[in-house]
Amino acid sequence: MKSRRLSVIFALLFICSSQPISASITWENFATLRKTAPDVAHFYLVGLLDGIETSNVSLIRRNQAPLYCNPMKLVLNVDNLMQMLEDFLKIHPVKA
Repeated sequence: MKSRRLSVIFALLFICSSQPISASITWENFATLRKTAPDVAHFYLVGLLDGIETSNVSLIRRNQAPLYCNPMKLVLNVDNLMQMLEDFLKIHPVKA
């Protein structure tokens, strides 16, 4: 009985880990999120940045055009991405 329970648990973990997980967020939600839960906004951007970097590497390895060109004098990280998004939101404020 115990080994069957462990088998079911491992099967569920395998199924859950093999499914792609995605989430979309609007500018309005992100603007709220960065004020009310900055840690959550930070981790959302970690996932976003990892995803676009992985996509870029995959495209380059297949000799396809990348999504973006890496800036010469700027290392893309979450802090820089957050600053870019904040600058964008200043120029294009969210209409509530």
